Amino acid sequence: MKIVAEINTAKRLEGCTESPVATFLRVVKELKEGEAILLILDDSAFPVKAAEALARKLGLEFERLGREGDLERCIAFKPDR
Repeated sequence: MKIVAEINTAKRLEGCTESPVATFLRVVKELKEGEAILLILDDSAFPVKAAEALARKLGLEFERLGREGDLERCIAFKPDR
Protein backbone atom coordinates (compact mmCIF):
# COMPACT_ATOMS: atom_id res chain seq x y z
CA MET A 1 0.00 0.00 0.00
CA LYS A 2 1.31 3.43 -0.96
CA ILE A 3 0.43 6.57 1.04
CA VAL A 4 -0.38 9.27 -1.51
CA ALA A 5 -1.71 12.01 0.79
CA GLU A 6 -1.63 13.17 4.39
CA ILE A 7 -4.40 15.07 6.12
CA ASN A 8 -3.43 16.57 9.48
CA THR A 9 -6.39 18.19 11.23
CA ALA A 10 -4.15 19.58 13.99
CA LYS A 11 -2.44 21.95 11.54
CA ARG A 12 -4.26 24.54 9.51
CA LEU A 13 -2.27 25.61 6.46
CA GLU A 14 -2.08 29.34 5.86
CA GLY A 15 -4.64 30.40 3.29
CA CYS A 16 -6.48 27.07 3.46
CA THR A 17 -10.24 27.56 3.61
CA GLU A 18 -11.26 23.94 3.01
CA SER A 19 -12.58 21.87 5.93
CA PRO A 20 -10.83 18.58 6.77
CA VAL A 21 -13.90 16.65 5.60
CA ALA A 22 -13.90 18.45 2.23
CA THR A 23 -10.17 17.79 1.84
CA PHE A 24 -10.73 14.10 2.63
CA LEU A 25 -13.55 13.82 0.08
CA ARG A 26 -11.47 15.56 -2.61
CA VAL A 27 -8.49 13.23 -2.06
CA VAL A 28 -10.69 10.10 -1.96
CA LYS A 29 -12.03 10.87 -5.44
CA GLU A 30 -8.51 10.47 -6.88
CA LEU A 31 -7.53 7.38 -4.86
CA LYS A 32 -6.60 4.28 -6.86
CA GLU A 33 -6.48 0.65 -5.72
CA GLY A 34 -3.58 0.06 -3.34
CA GLU A 35 -3.32 3.75 -2.38
CA ALA A 36 -3.89 5.22 1.07
CA ILE A 37 -4.44 8.48 2.91
CA LEU A 38 -2.63 9.03 6.20
CA LEU A 39 -4.95 10.81 8.62
CA ILE A 40 -3.69 12.61 11.71
CA LEU A 41 -6.91 13.42 13.49
CA ASP A 42 -7.74 15.84 16.27
CA ASP A 43 -11.20 14.82 17.53
CA SER A 44 -12.30 18.45 17.81
CA ALA A 45 -11.75 19.01 14.06
CA PHE A 46 -12.62 15.60 12.55
CA PRO A 47 -13.58 12.84 15.02
CA VAL A 48 -12.04 9.42 14.38
CA LYS A 49 -15.45 7.70 14.45
CA ALA A 50 -16.75 10.12 11.82
CA ALA A 51 -13.68 9.61 9.63
CA GLU A 52 -14.03 5.83 9.91
CA ALA A 53 -17.76 5.88 9.11
CA LEU A 54 -17.22 8.17 6.11
CA ALA A 55 -14.32 6.08 4.80
CA ARG A 56 -16.33 2.86 5.03
CA LYS A 57 -19.35 4.50 3.37
CA LEU A 58 -17.05 5.47 0.48
CA GLY A 59 -15.83 1.87 0.11
CA LEU A 60 -12.47 2.32 1.83
CA GLU A 61 -10.79 0.23 4.49
CA PHE A 62 -9.85 2.06 7.70
CA GLU A 63 -7.20 1.27 10.30
CA ARG A 64 -6.20 3.03 13.49
CA LEU A 65 -2.42 3.12 13.84
CA GLY A 66 -2.18 4.63 17.33
CA ARG A 67 -2.32 7.77 19.43
CA GLU A 68 0.29 10.50 19.75
CA GLY A 69 -0.86 12.77 22.55
CA ASP A 70 -4.25 14.18 21.58
CA LEU A 71 -3.95 12.99 17.98
CA GLU A 72 -4.97 9.67 16.45
CA ARG A 73 -3.01 8.35 13.45
CA CYS A 74 -5.11 6.35 10.97
CA ILE A 75 -5.06 5.25 7.36
CA ALA A 76 -7.93 5.02 4.92
CA PHE A 77 -7.18 3.00 1.82
CA LYS A 78 -8.66 1.51 -1.30
CA PRO A 79 -7.81 -2.20 -1.14
CA ASP A 80 -6.33 -4.13 -4.05
CA ARG A 81 -8.94 -6.31 -5.73
